[in-house]
Amino acid sequence: MDPESYLCKRVIALELDKMPEETTWKYHQLRQYVPRGHVWVEGDNRENSMDSRSFGPIPLGLIRGRATFTVWPSSGIGYLSDR
Repeated sequence: MDPESYLCKRVIALELDKMPEETTWKYHQLRQYVPRGHVWVEGDNRENSMDSRSFGPIPLGLIRGRATFTVWPSSGIGYLSDR
């Protein structure tokens, strides 16, 4: 993956949260919690997504923004609530 590229992913777990049980990340057995200063992200298309299941937890410093509005599907257009 190109470190200069941008991805839009959903934050699934914050630092010190337990990692998702169903993760396929190859180092999952070595670590059970998201490390301090990192987050676990996943894409909406679980079967075909480059996300933390591929490259592990990501440093908080790599996060560049936050989604605030949904445009697709058209039936779901609107602002995202704080979750």
